[in-house]
Amino acid sequence: MKLSKNKILFSSVVLSGLATGFVFPPFQSTYAVILFLLPLVHTLYTDPERSVRYSFFFGLSLTMSSCWWIFSNSGADALWIQIISGFGLFIVSASYYALFGLIYKYSRRLFGERSIWTLPLIWGGMETAMLFEELAFPWTYLAHTLTGKTEFIQIAEFFGVSSVSMAILYISIMIYSSMKYMRKRDYFRTYTRLQAAMLLFFGLVIFGWLRMGYIARQLETSDTIKASLIHPGLDVDYKWEKKNFKNIIDTQLTLSEAALPEKPGLIIWGESNFPRYLENNPSYIGDFLIFSADKKVDLCVGSLGYDFFPETESFKKYNSVFFFDQNNQTSRYDKRKLVPFGESFPFAWVLTFLKDISLGQANFDKGENNKPFEMTTGNKLHTNICYEALFPYYNASLVRKGSEFIVNVSNDAWYEGTRQVFQHSRFNIFRAVENRRSIVRLANKAENSLFLPTGEQQILFYNEKNTHRTVSVPLNGKVTFFTRYGRYFAMFLLLLNGAVLAAGLLKRKKSHGKI
Repeated sequence: MKLSKNKILFSSVVLSGLATGFVFPPFQSTYAVILFLLPLVHTLYTDPERSVRYSFFFGLSLTMSSCWWIFSNSGADALWIQIISGFGLFIVSASYYALFGLIYKYSRRLFGERSIWTLPLIWGGMETAMLFEELAFPWTYLAHTLTGKTEFIQIAEFFGVSSVSMAILYISIMIYSSMKYMRKRDYFRTYTRLQAAMLLFFGLVIFGWLRMGYIARQLETSDTIKASLIHPGLDVDYKWEKKNFKNIIDTQLTLSEAALPEKPGLIIWGESNFPRYLENNPSYIGDFLIFSADKKVDLCVGSLGYDFFPETESFKKYNSVFFFDQNNQTSRYDKRKLVPFGESFPFAWVLTFLKDISLGQANFDKGENNKPFEMTTGNKLHTNICYEALFPYYNASLVRKGSEFIVNVSNDAWYEGTRQVFQHSRFNIFRAVENRRSIVRLANKAENSLFLPTGEQQILFYNEKNTHRTVSVPLNGKVTFFTRYGRYFAMFLLLLNGAVLAAGLLKRKKSHGKI
């Protein structure tokens, strides 16, 4: 039976999404992703009136292919919660792609066939919209397929991760345009489009190679601090059983003591690796202060924090990192970006019954403090927790406050052995390039690394039990173009997409005689 044109286009879009999602880490980064996008570009060009549908299923297939690990959440109370939270995430992610398709549909009505060149700008706007607070899930950025191609992604220093996604799509469109003209035997335009694609591709690679060399030479003379990563390798269930608490703390203290001969300036404990509310355990706060002062080392300790509001007799509970310096000073950072369908249900502040459902990682409140930690040496750092590492503009805002390096702590034991632990780790590459900051990543039962300001990743160890590792961390106090101005590029993309959407809606109403 002969398939209809619509079914062929639909099938090609789904296959395009599946192939693109498949090459997310840990798959070896490949420029073939540029070719994988060709069916999507062809379908949107050929049948723009159905672009919402095509884009939705492209996003759905891409998200399912890259993020199927979401069903492996080992901490969820029941299977039905895993299923609902997993498919909820898939639908939310695919809805952003549907929005992309809708705006392109109106762009096509406004600009005709030339609107194909607006696709990258609309894509960049979509990726920016993925940072929306309640439904934020910037996991499936197109640029994330190229974490291993550090030369290509260096433009992120100026316009962020989405500019890399846009460059990928522009090259794909140029190739598609050259193929279209070849079918028409217009060889001059075939040649010019293909030449433009090659110029953009090799221009980015050569620029990136030169830029990485320049940054690497700067690192040779930059100041450094030594940081020790403490990794007990805690299983999810073991970590939260009360009877194991003392052993967990004692093990990490022993590992911290063992790291001291390497003379670290900072010792880091992982996300919630003090698995209680630290403020409810003042004796341990005292122990940490004494340890820091006596051993001449600063401490970062992942734990649980809370605030009490006496006027309403209510609490807010947080996923936190506590910082102890050598002068008996303590400060706390509370996680602000919560994983939708993982750490909180979207709009649970309205639908309060959702707070009673356990997602495996607790239902936390959003933190409000974002002041960097100041080390005893005077150097500043900021921490981000878990998937906060995926937020480009949020991390840039913290760097603008004076951070000279970044510490990312994460508990990836929920998804041990899946693709998640590699994806979650390697997306940090873009924060390193955007801000030209070193990133120390300590992740429970996952990949632990130092990311250099060049974007290069030094894997320190993977899921080793009861280990510590000390690494020399280059410092940088300079601010990149992206760190200072990147948010304005994001605003431009959103305004441009909003203008196209508004103009398209207005034209649609006029064509229907409604105004």
